[in-house]
Amino acid sequence: MSLTLKPLLPAVSVRAPEQIGHVLRRWRKAKNLTQVQIAKNAGLTQKTISHIENGTKTTEVSTILSICAVLDLEIVIRERPQTMAGPSRLSEMFDVQS
Repeated sequence: MSLTLKPLLPAVSVRAPEQIGHVLRRWRKAKNLTQVQIAKNAGLTQKTISHIENGTKTTEVSTILSICAVLDLEIVIRERPQTMAGPSRLSEMFDVQS
């Protein structure tokens, strides 16, 4: 018999840089960890974690990935779902025909 664990929080889509910090904060709190604990295990400062969570500074992708590793999270990149509203931004930007 295999055991399947239910995730603490549902998966979310992030489409803006400031949303990443909000999502990381939610996961950190769901796992009952402090900014100091995350910083120490990711090789960062607490101030850096605070800036990321508050969206006050831009950061390197490698820093975000380090935080995700500490929180046991992964980033999944996928195509946005198409809507009935019209063509995707990609087709608008590059005149792509689907």
